[in-house]
Order: sequence, then C-alpha cells, then structure tokens
Amino acid sequence: MKTHLNAISRKAGVQRRSQLVNLLIEELLGGPVPRSEGAAARTGPASARA
Repeated sequence: MKTHLNAISRKAGVQRRSQLVNLLIEELLGGPVPRSEGAAARTGPASARA
C-alpha cells in the first residue's frame, strides 16, 4: 500500500499524504480548500511551501 501511495504522490507532484488529500479535495470541489487557523500555525505561511 505504501508503495502505491508513494507512486501516486510522485505522479501528482506532492511530497506528503496530506498534500495529496488536499489536492484531491480541491479537484472534487472545484476550488481551494479553506485552511483553519490551527493548520496555518502548524505548517507556516503558504508562501513558505511554494
């Protein structure tokens, strides 16, 4: 299972499983997913990840 998830993540161009889930949700909803304040504090500003 881990090998399959790694291959899917690599093809999607993401490094973490959470990024993959976020990408899938955005695709299904047709737009970006709003971030909560707690998530932003744990991961830092979005510009730092880009």
